[in-house]
Amino acid sequence: MVYYIADGVRPIPAGDWLYNLSVPAAGTLVCFMLNDVNGTGGNHGTQCASAVAAGGVINGNAPPYKPAYTGPGSGMVQGPARGAEIISIGNYYSGGYYPDYYLFCALGYDGQPGTGDEPNIVSMSFGDGRTDSDGWNFESRLIDWVGRALAPDISWVISSGNGAPGYMTLTSPNPPRAVNVGASTQYGSTLTFDSIVGLDQINAGDVQSWSGTGPAANGYVGVNVLANGAWGTGDVPLNESRNGWTAWNSWGGTSRSCPEAAGVLALVYQAFRETHQRWPTAEEAKRILMNSAVDQHYDVFRQGAGRVHAGRAVNLAAGDAGVAVHPPEWWAGDYRGTSYDAYARLVAPGQVVTTSFTLTNHGDQPLVLDISDAQPSEIGRTEFVFHTIKTQNEDKVTSKPDYLHLLQGPGADNIPPDTDLMTLEAVFPFADFDLNYVPHATETIRPPYENGFRLLAYDWTTTGQRQAALTTPSDW
Repeated sequence: MVYYIADGVRPIPAGDWLYNLSVPAAGTLVCFMLNDVNGTGGNHGTQCASAVAAGGVINGNAPPYKPAYTGPGSGMVQGPARGAEIISIGNYYSGGYYPDYYLFCALGYDGQPGTGDEPNIVSMSFGDGRTDSDGWNFESRLIDWVGRALAPDISWVISSGNGAPGYMTLTSPNPPRAVNVGASTQYGSTLTFDSIVGLDQINAGDVQSWSGTGPAANGYVGVNVLANGAWGTGDVPLNESRNGWTAWNSWGGTSRSCPEAAGVLALVYQAFRETHQRWPTAEEAKRILMNSAVDQHYDVFRQGAGRVHAGRAVNLAAGDAGVAVHPPEWWAGDYRGTSYDAYARLVAPGQVVTTSFTLTNHGDQPLVLDISDAQPSEIGRTEFVFHTIKTQNEDKVTSKPDYLHLLQGPGADNIPPDTDLMTLEAVFPFADFDLNYVPHATETIRPPYENGFRLLAYDWTTTGQRQAALTTPSDW
């Protein structure tokens, strides 16, 4: 895409105020924006953009269980905000000076805040997992300051990272002002990881095990909402596929969940503006997104308020339906008597702290609400042992398992009826995990690890000749 042709009058976009560049002479410079899949970052940028605004146009290589293609809008890649406009600011992975990125996002092409040439929403599918001071570090504080001082109406949407399952595995930047997005699941929607036979086998809504988890280093909860990051479709550049009709693939990560949440937030901005004749502030938009999320029954460090829900978010933004709590989250404590929005808050042992919440019913019918705290507690546990064969004898096909165990079904009743959340864990010797390890000698640990397990919960269906063979739990 050509985004600039020198005419001797207009400057390079943002080059005048950001870098004090002179205006090139007419015909001396042409600037292109392209996604070179051979460069750093690969097809990442195109996939992220499609997670926001893909129009469902292409449908090549669609799986057999996909609903029939009826024309543009029903294709393989569909973003929540199909009419949204995208501003691409370059390849973050190729380097550059990140404060310039953030200043451009806040001030737009003319270098002036609030003139309308800046974005409403900034989607940031990147992060640094090596930074332990997430939330405290300079980059996080810079974004927070830019948002408060220069661009209070711009929402910053940020990936929580892919470094879990442990707690405090958020990537940086992670400012409290931003919407931090974790990854929920949608297994079975493509053929990459599963071989389902019908749409009813798609398992969705759980927190993906590697989805970055709070709290942040400054004590902030860290994750605000979830969106699909494991897994879904995404567009890829034409120079990768060479066939526009099949220019999509399956992908995931909080790099995917972040722009999907940003797309839902774009719908919030549109609905809010149509109702209130102004854009929402970043605080208002975040409040709407969190209040409309669907509780997935995980702890708040993993799920925040829950999975984003576009329909509920739009209704709440328009004031048509829904209940809103303000504030949508509470970061308890203060620092020497003052609660700073982007600084540490302390609570001494034995100290009692309180706050007030305001509930607003945006519907036209009265509601009776039950309000209480909640803490997950274990109500059942199932343990079993299985023996593996040599890794080189496993077929390594990601669309089918190497080992199966029936948890719930004919002859197996291991999931209590009141279960909200089920976790699966594989426990095996550390010496099998790292073949270099000598017991009791931590200095012998040498990454990377040699052996590991990928655990998936299936809504299993047997077909054809396999039906007779898989009839009892011992066969699974």
